Amino acid sequence: MGDTTGWMGSHGYDDDWNGGDYWAHVGYPGDMASGQRPAFIGYQHFDSTNDESTGGRDSYQIVHKIDVFPGQSGGPYFGWWSGEPWPRVVSIQSGQNLGGPGGANTCGGGNPLSELISYARSTDP
Repeated sequence: MGDTTGWMGSHGYDDDWNGGDYWAHVGYPGDMASGQRPAFIGYQHFDSTNDESTGGRDSYQIVHKIDVFPGQSGGPYFGWWSGEPWPRVVSIQSGQNLGGPGGANTCGGGNPLSELISYARSTDP
């Protein structure tokens, strides 16, 4: 698909961006068209970050209240940087309603995300 429509870049997340309405999301929520069509959520903010470390890689669990529904997990959160012709992915949707109904949602991001994307594109183009 990227060869046809273009590829998004990636960028490590900086917690200084918390609170800024920079991030768009695309996913396939099961409550809309039975998850058969993509949905776009435009320019929302992340609330906070929790440091995570796996396999010696430091990353973030990013906490937000952006409206998500099962089926959107794995979808990118992305923003645009001035002077660049394509958006950059900063995190991937991963959790909903932590701690119970009405709880926070989360996505994963940080420098390891950019490394993972680069590895996947070079290993299995």
